[in-house]
Amino acid sequence: MINKKCDVTAGTPYRVQIPARLQPDDLAVVGDLYLPLIGAVASALYHQLAGAQEGVLHRHSALLIALGNVAPQELFAARCRLEALGLLRTFQTPEQGTRVLTYRVLRPVTPTHFFADDLLSGLLLSWIGADEFNRLLEKWVPNPSLPAGTEVTAQLAEVFDMPAPGQLHAPRETVTENQPHFSATALDYQQLDQLLARSYVDRQQVAQNKQRIDALVTLYGLDELQVKELLEQATNLETNQVNFEQVRALAAEQYAGPRPVSTPSSQKVATETADHQLPAADQQLAQVAQMYAPMEFLATLKEQKHSFVARSERKTLEQVVKSQKLPPAVVNILIHYIMVDQGNDTLPAPLFEAIAADWASKQIDTPAKAIWQARHFNQQKQAKKQAPKRRSRRLVQKETLPEWARQDNGQASKQPAKKKDKAALDKQRRELLNQLRS
Repeated sequence: MINKKCDVTAGTPYRVQIPARLQPDDLAVVGDLYLPLIGAVASALYHQLAGAQEGVLHRHSALLIALGNVAPQELFAARCRLEALGLLRTFQTPEQGTRVLTYRVLRPVTPTHFFADDLLSGLLLSWIGADEFNRLLEKWVPNPSLPAGTEVTAQLAEVFDMPAPGQLHAPRETVTENQPHFSATALDYQQLDQLLARSYVDRQQVAQNKQRIDALVTLYGLDELQVKELLEQATNLETNQVNFEQVRALAAEQYAGPRPVSTPSSQKVATETADHQLPAADQQLAQVAQMYAPMEFLATLKEQKHSFVARSERKTLEQVVKSQKLPPAVVNILIHYIMVDQGNDTLPAPLFEAIAADWASKQIDTPAKAIWQARHFNQQKQAKKQAPKRRSRRLVQKETLPEWARQDNGQASKQPAKKKDKAALDKQRRELLNQLRS
C-alpha cells in the first residue's frame, strides 16, 4: 500500500545508481530472505536494476517487458516494496521539461542483521513458517562451536597509539540507507506495566525490550492484554525471564486466531460521521469496522461465504496493514467494499492494493470517509454506464432473407441477468453486520 499515486508510465525515463557494487551473496540473500516478503515481481525488478548500466537514461517500457509484460501499476507496487525494505531509494528530477526518476540500488542487510531485526525476521517467520525459517537461519547464520580455552585476541589499544582526548573528533552521525524504518506503535506501556504488576514477568526486562514488543504489535495488531499473555506464556517460572524468541513463535502461531479490538463508543462514531452524513446502516458498519482487526474481519466475512482466508489473501492484507498508511478500521471498510458491495468471493491483490493506494493518497483516515468514498466511487461508475454514447451512423444494406430463414425458431431471447437491487444489498449488509457483532 502506497501513500501516493503511481508515478510510472511506459515512457517515463529513469537511470540507475549503484553506490556499492553488489556481490553474489547479496543476490542470494535477496532470493532467500527478502523474496517471501517482496514477491517475485519485486525480486525480478531488483535483479534488473542491479544489472542495468549506470548513468544511462532508460525507458520503463523495456523494463515492463523484461518483467513479463506487467502493468505500470504492478511495477510501481513492486518498487515500493523494495523501498519499504531498504533495497531501493527513488529520486525524481526535472530535466528539459521531463520528470526523470533515479533508482539507487542498495545492498541488502547481512543475514546476521536480518535475523537480529525482530520485525524483518518476524515477517519472514509469519510468512514461511517455523520449519523453513529455521532452515534459513541455520543456512545463513550458523552457530559454530567455539574452541575451548582463554581468548588472547589483541585489543585496539594494545596495537595502536591512541590520540589524546583533545585530538579526537566528534563522531559523525551514521545514516543507514538500507535500514527499513517503521512508525511507533500505539501500545500503552503504562497500562502494560500495570497489568504485569501482579504477574511473575520481569517488568524491567520488558522495558528493555520495547523494540521487540513493538515489532510484534506492528505485525499482529496486539493489544496490551494479548502482549501480557504472550509474555507470561514465554516466561521461565524459575528465573522469571522472558524468552522473546518463544514470544515471537507464539505470536506467529496464534496469529490466525480471533483478536477483537476495543469497541468504539457511539459518540465517537457520530463525531467521525459528522462531516460525511451516512445512513444508519452505514454508521453501524463504521462502528463494526472499529471493533475488529483486519485479519479477523476478513476471516469473518469469508466464513459467512463458507470459505477461508487463502495464503495469498493473507499476504496481500499483511502487506497493506504493515505499511501503516491506512488505519485498521479503514482497511476493514475496504475489505467490506470489495467482498460485500462488489460481491467478490476472494480478495484480489491488484484491486485491493490499487484502491488502498488511492485512499491513502486522498487521506482517507476514518471509516466514515472510507464509506463515503466507496459510495461516491460507485455513483461515478454508475453515471458513466448510464451516460449516452454517441455512435456514428453507418449505412447498412438490407438483404432479403429466404422464407425458411425468417421462420421463428421458437426460442425466446435471453434476458440479461438482473443486478441485485439496493434493498437486497442493504439486507445482506445488515445480516453480515449482525453476525459480526454477535
